Amino acid sequence: MKKLINIFFTAGFIITLLSSCEHNTSIQLKSTEFKISLTNQGYISFLGDLNNSKNYLPESVSAPFITIRLDSLDILPISLSEISKGLLQFDFPNNEFIQISYLESESHIRFTVDSVVSNATVLIWGPFPSIINETIGETVGVVRDSTFAIGLQSLNMKTLGGYPWKENDTMPQFDIFEQDDPNDLSEKGKREVLYRVEAARPTNFGSSLQAYVRERNSEKVIENWDQDYYKVMPFEDGGIKGSSIALFGTTPNRALEVLGKIEMEEGLPHPMIDGTWGKQASTASAAYAIIDFGEKDIEKAIEITKKAGLKYLYTGSLFETWGHFELDKTKFPSGRVGLKNAVQLAEESGIMVGVHVLSNFITTDDAYVTPIPDHRLGTIGSAPLSLDIDADSKELEVESLQFFDQFKNNHLKTVRIEDELIRYEGVSRENGLKLINCERGAFNTTA
Repeated sequence: MKKLINIFFTAGFIITLLSSCEHNTSIQLKSTEFKISLTNQGYISFLGDLNNSKNYLPESVSAPFITIRLDSLDILPISLSEISKGLLQFDFPNNEFIQISYLESESHIRFTVDSVVSNATVLIWGPFPSIINETIGETVGVVRDSTFAIGLQSLNMKTLGGYPWKENDTMPQFDIFEQDDPNDLSEKGKREVLYRVEAARPTNFGSSLQAYVRERNSEKVIENWDQDYYKVMPFEDGGIKGSSIALFGTTPNRALEVLGKIEMEEGLPHPMIDGTWGKQASTASAAYAIIDFGEKDIEKAIEITKKAGLKYLYTGSLFETWGHFELDKTKFPSGRVGLKNAVQLAEESGIMVGVHVLSNFITTDDAYVTPIPDHRLGTIGSAPLSLDIDADSKELEVESLQFFDQFKNNHLKTVRIEDELIRYEGVSRENGLKLINCERGAFNTTA
């Protein structure tokens, strides 16, 4: 019987624990094809194929079922017990513990955080390591080889597929397959591509699956959007309690089918396209034409789309403003009625119409901005004025420049005082901390 001693050093103290093999197994949980076994210390000892008794857990790799983070320290479990049927308790140092309920079904095993007695700021599910390295679905959270697939599915919005590498919850973005060391997750000096290390990622031993939930009930300042200082406001979503995941394993050809069953059984969105689940519908990835059209030239756009042998017609410039998304009156003088008629005309010709939008953007001429800025507009940070001002003041003296002296991603250079928007050219530290050369009443607001 092999025993592996892993020593973890974490900023000021040492946690030493024994990661045992299957003989020390405390809990065994199963679906029809999948099994996961946990030790008395809260570590995974078996992860894989139930029917063929194939363990995909890599040797000599520590595999905690959950990890908690206290400030910047990752803390590992020291014991596990089943305190009642379907309820596990993971104990941590200093009398802290997390209780997790589980439910076994034919397709998957559901795990949900039932209660938290801890000051943890983050709970990490896993990471769950495996020796599988043939196909790694980084976004969907499924890894597979020629014989078996293992997957992780987040079951609610606050449970994020991925690992808390950054405080702003973005994942490293680069081509991880262009480097020799898959454990190197630094982005500096690498080619940025549309690939993000999320619910699954390649590793030196194969792959890992991971998800996490963050406590968001307190205000904090983090790095975000190329800003060194970005104030994150409190958000009450229940915190770590209630976070939930599904783990499953199956043959590779059934992985998508099992994901669909999980969506249905767990009440997740399960969009259909012409009676077929969106992830299986061939039309979901069909080619389409992008043509700028309006009421007058919709027929021409339909004709071009049909000549190209396509069934989908998209436009990219439908609106005058983004935010409220007011229609472009030059293209649709009849307003929404004109747009509806254009869509119906296309449908009668067998063409479906869509529009490209990026709904997280708001144009500065939208009603959310002018003439009275909406109180819900996002802010990076704030500081009190040091001196009174009037409607003609071109300098604003403030108590701190922390949030204002950042220009890498600050194209508008705009601040708000109540219902006024003010643009500033720069900052000065001479004779006080100031925003200088200010444009008062910017974007047609009132000074």
